[in-house]
Amino acid sequence: MGTPPDDADFLDVRLGIGIQQASDSAVSLQWPEVPIGEELEPVTGGALRDFILEQSKIRGIGKVLSLRSKPGFSFISDDPGELHSFMRAILCSLAVYHSPRM
Repeated sequence: MGTPPDDADFLDVRLGIGIQQASDSAVSLQWPEVPIGEELEPVTGGALRDFILEQSKIRGIGKVLSLRSKPGFSFISDDPGELHSFMRAILCSLAVYHSPRM
């Protein structure tokens, strides 16, 4: 049937996968209170910092472009073939997930 015009996902197209900060997604992380640097053992403190920074990213998540978010878009690339592939991905996503009876 496709995505109806009154749906929140209407005119959202998936453009591939990427990395997203957890704070920008539906997932929220609550981190424990971490002692200041002087109170941490250096190796453990560094490992904890690296762990928290890495876990705040979601890898391999679908990247979505909302075509309703702006009145227009401009896409620029040095490689015309790459730009054509990108536009083809947008058009195919619209064709597959949106009804022709919008």
